[in-house]
Amino acid sequence: MIKSFLLITVAIMFGLSACSLPTGQISQTDAINTAVAATIAASIEQVLQPTVDVPTSAPTEEVQPTFTNQPTLTTPPTDTAVPSLTAAPTNTVPPSLTPIPCNAVSFVKDVTYPDYTEIVVGTAFVKTWRLKNVGSCTWNSSYDLVFMDGDSMGGPAAQPLTGGVVAPNQTVDVSVSLTAPNTIGQKTGRWGIRSPEGVIFTLSTGPFWVKIKTVAAAPLESTLVVPLVTSESGAAKSDGSLLPYENIGDDSGNVTYQGFLSFDVSTIPLDATILEVKIDFDDYDQLGDPFNDLSCLRLYPDNYGDLDAGDYTPGSVMGALVRWCSALELNETSIEGDLIDAIQDRIGHERAKFRIHFNTVPTNNDGGTDMVRFGDGIRLIVKYSH
Repeated sequence: MIKSFLLITVAIMFGLSACSLPTGQISQTDAINTAVAATIAASIEQVLQPTVDVPTSAPTEEVQPTFTNQPTLTTPPTDTAVPSLTAAPTNTVPPSLTPIPCNAVSFVKDVTYPDYTEIVVGTAFVKTWRLKNVGSCTWNSSYDLVFMDGDSMGGPAAQPLTGGVVAPNQTVDVSVSLTAPNTIGQKTGRWGIRSPEGVIFTLSTGPFWVKIKTVAAAPLESTLVVPLVTSESGAAKSDGSLLPYENIGDDSGNVTYQGFLSFDVSTIPLDATILEVKIDFDDYDQLGDPFNDLSCLRLYPDNYGDLDAGDYTPGSVMGALVRWCSALELNETSIEGDLIDAIQDRIGHERAKFRIHFNTVPTNNDGGTDMVRFGDGIRLIVKYSH
């Protein structure tokens, strides 16, 4: 307010001075007025400047602060130029989609018999694949599963596709009946699908397949009880006579008896491997004390023909397959190793025949009877694998 009033006063003074003289003339009074105006202006400027209190040793009267001019507003900054937007790219032509073929298939998994499953030679099995229709056409019974190459394994050249109607993107289990080949090793059969138009299509990588490994069958174990052929069995005596019974030892006349046993082994398979052989002497009795007086009873191989007196073998002979030196041993029906080999050698023949007698002391010449008398219950028990 003060500043404005003073400025107005100065302006009026200048105006009055200007009006008192003719234009273009400067009088002495004019000059004086000009000087006065300059002095007044300087004073006004001084008054308008802010005062600074300088402390002195003696207190002064408190000076009321003068009001300074309010700061003038600065020119607002100009707006920063907004960057121009990059032009949006023009639309490009979208790539063309590859058309889905009518007939296409992909593999999902092996439902049965995954690759390299071991199967015994000659074994029938059913191979099943899970496949997916990845084409645009629906499969039906007019589509065929077809063998392409490799090991057919007894499968058909073609058969209608199992699983019914299969729309695009659906899966189906496709099966075929096969038989493992009779030769051992890895076997592979390759398969595809044939459309009603006769076009065969496969996976993107080629045919789908069945891969197996054929192995030999695990041996089967069987036990055969071979009865005595009684018409071909009996005893031959040292005096040249025969008996229809298997009596072995000596009698009161010191005549020696040798037994002959015939077994029918024709039913043992040709591919059998003999594992165990036992002789069951279940039906027998004793006269005297044969095992103490005549020593051990021995069994020998003897492929005799029709039994006659000439089959009697005198003297002490070698080559016994089995020996029994007590009634206890005779009752054990034990496994006999050498007897296994003897039966193995007779596979493929009708008969396995043996001679059985006391060999070390055929007779002790004491005029007493020392004898083992067997009945017809003698049996050969054969265990084998094949």
